Amino acid sequence: MIKDKILVIKIAFTDIFKMRINYFYFVIILFSFLGFYYFLPAFIVPGNDIFYQISLLSIYDHLSVITLSILISYLIVMHLHAYKIRKRYTSLYHKSREYSSILTSFAAGMLSSFGCISCFLSTLTFFPTAAFLFLYSYKIYVYLFSLLLLLISIYYTSLKVLGKCNRC
Repeated sequence: MIKDKILVIKIAFTDIFKMRINYFYFVIILFSFLGFYYFLPAFIVPGNDIFYQISLLSIYDHLSVITLSILISYLIVMHLHAYKIRKRYTSLYHKSREYSSILTSFAAGMLSSFGCISCFLSTLTFFPTAAFLFLYSYKIYVYLFSLLLLLISIYYTSLKVLGKCNRC
């Protein structure tokens, strides 16, 4: 069962990156998210620079930031590709499904920033202090939950790209 889901994601991956422009989109979005995770905390904290910001992170933090940036960038490129394929849908129902999926991936990316110490500074402005401290105390669970959300979203978006799911 898991092998079938991985195969669907792999087929959608090859289908998406047949178009060379999607490589460009992927790289631009990837560097945007990496910039969001690395540069934004460096600019928010007074007296902080990018080299000090990078030195604060452990190997785990770097791997989590890079993994999440790659997954979120891939998911956004999948949505762009699916949007190009399905331009004919103009009803509010189809648009709301598309935007809810994009918002879910954005929320997963925001929640995943609690995985590293320096990344949470950028999300501090979106949450009240009590909610922030609660989420940060369970940061590994929040990170794993956001990874699960991203992987589920990638699977269903892969089905949408391949045309195997009309409800996705």
